[in-house]
Amino acid sequence: MSQRYFFSYARANTKWAADSELMRRFREALEAEVDQLLGAAGGDTCFFDSTDIEAGAEWPAVLADSLCSAKAAVCLYSPNYFNSSWCGKEVGVFLDRAAAAPGPQKPAAIIPVIWMPLLKGLPAPLEKIQTHDDDFPAAYPQLGLRQVMNVGAPSDFFKVVSALARRIAAAIQSDNLPPLQKLDLKKQPSAWDVAIRSDPTSHKKGGITKTCFVFAARDGWDWKPYPGEPAIGALAQAVSGQLGLRYEELPCDAELPDRLRDTLEHDVPTVVFADPSSASLQPFETALKRYDQVYFLNCGLIVAWEGATPPPATDARWLHIQRTVCPQKAIVPPPHHDWLTTVSPEDLKARSAAVIESIRGQLLKKVLSSDTAVVTKAEDSALEKDAEQKGVRLDVVPQLNAPSAA
Repeated sequence: MSQRYFFSYARANTKWAADSELMRRFREALEAEVDQLLGAAGGDTCFFDSTDIEAGAEWPAVLADSLCSAKAAVCLYSPNYFNSSWCGKEVGVFLDRAAAAPGPQKPAAIIPVIWMPLLKGLPAPLEKIQTHDDDFPAAYPQLGLRQVMNVGAPSDFFKVVSALARRIAAAIQSDNLPPLQKLDLKKQPSAWDVAIRSDPTSHKKGGITKTCFVFAARDGWDWKPYPGEPAIGALAQAVSGQLGLRYEELPCDAELPDRLRDTLEHDVPTVVFADPSSASLQPFETALKRYDQVYFLNCGLIVAWEGATPPPATDARWLHIQRTVCPQKAIVPPPHHDWLTTVSPEDLKARSAAVIESIRGQLLKKVLSSDTAVVTKAEDSALEKDAEQKGVRLDVVPQLNAPSAA
C-alpha cells in the first residue's frame, strides 16, 4: 500500500470504448513495468478510480486516503484534463504536499503524461514540470501517447512506458512526499482555479484556443438548468474539452463589460449562460444590463429554459428580460445569441458547441483579414501547430451548421 502511485485522468477521455481500451492498456502496461522495477508482486502499485464522481457527490474514503498517501501522481494531460475541476483538485493535493516537504529541493509529486497534444502551454502550476526528455520517442510530444498507441510504432509506446515507469519508481523509492493526515476534498481548491485567481490577466490569454464562460445564475457554476443533468459549469468544461479548447470562468458582476472587452481585444471566445429565473437578482441583473450596452464580436449568450417549448410571450421572466434587463439584445438579437429556443439538455449542448465554433470562425476571419494579423499572432506559435495537427487549414474560415431549433 505504501508503494502506491495515483493515476489521475479525465473521465471524459474514456467516454468512447476505443479510448477506454487504450487507457486500460496503458495503465496496465505502466503498472506492470513499475512492479518489475520495484520487485513488487502484490499488483496494487497503482491506485485507479473508475467511478464518475459528480460535483457535490460524496468522495469515497479510499480515494481520499490514496491522495493523502500516494508517493506521486501520474497525470494524463489533455484538454479535458485541464477543464476538469476534479482533476484540478487532485493536482492541487499533490502540489500542496510537495510544497510542504522540508528543504529547498521539492519532491517530484507530478509525473506528467502527454495523453493528447498540448495546445497553448500548461496551467501555471504545471509550467515548470518537465513533460519529456531524450528518453521519450520524438513522436510522443507531437502526437501524445493516445495517438502513439493508435498510429505509432509499438516500440515508441514501450519507450514511453519505460521512461515513465523509471520516474514513478524513483519517486516511490525516494519516499520524499509528506503524507496528509486528513483531507476535505469538498474544500480542496482546484489547481486551475488557484492559477486563474492569482493571474488577473488570465482571461486575456489563449486566443481562439480557449473559451471563457460567464454564468449569470444564482447558483453559478452549480446551476442545473435541467434536472438530472450536469451542472452548467460541468457542461461548459465538457463542451470545451470536446472541442479541444481550454476553459475559464469569468465572474458575473458589474465589471463584466470590461472583462469582455479584454477578451475581444485578445480574440478569446466568450459565452454567457443565463438563468431566466436569476435575471431579476443581483448582481446578475446589473451585469446583464451593462452587457446589453456593448456589442462584441467574440461574445455569445444562451438562455436555458425548462420545458419542451419556448416560454410564452406572457412569461414574467421573459418580459423582465425584454423590458428591463436586455431590451436591445433581446428585441434585436445580435449573432451568437439564443434567447428563446434552448429548451432541453440536447439543445443546450448543441448550441453551446455551435456558438463557440461560430465565434471562433469569425475571430479567425478577423485575424486573417487584418493587416497586422502576422504581428498579432506571431506570439502564438502553438496555434498554427495545433491547427495543422487537427487538419484545420488556416487559409480558410471554418464553416458552421447551426443546430436545429426543433
